[in-house]
Amino acid sequence: MKIEYSLQTVFSFEGPNLCFLGNESDFKLLASSVVKLTDPFQDNQINLFDLDFPKPYEINKEILFSSKKNSNSLAIIENEKIVFELDSRYWERLFKYFVLMSWDKRTYYLNSYENYLSEFELEQDCYFVCSSEF
Repeated sequence: MKIEYSLQTVFSFEGPNLCFLGNESDFKLLASSVVKLTDPFQDNQINLFDLDFPKPYEINKEILFSSKKNSNSLAIIENEKIVFELDSRYWERLFKYFVLMSWDKRTYYLNSYENYLSEFELEQDCYFVCSSEF
């Protein structure tokens, strides 16, 4: 999986964009890594680049995934980090999309106003694009 942060236009979204570009196997690994964030009884955190499979591409920021009750931060830029601090129910939704991308080549724009996440009140600093078509 290639992870890219860009200020350029990607898939018609003007920057900033955070893109996860991979194949079905990459998203299966990602789903298996984030499943622990769906536990509503425990707060967890993952530094994405501590995992073996993602490859940063021209990115100078850490990417942190964390679960914390009542949190709603989807791709918030904090200095040298991009932080996903979400309640476990939001992680459950993202987990499902990662699983769907592991079954077939798909592209999802996982943004706060898209149909996939629009019923949640999320804060977001950059677009989040995921594709298993690479």
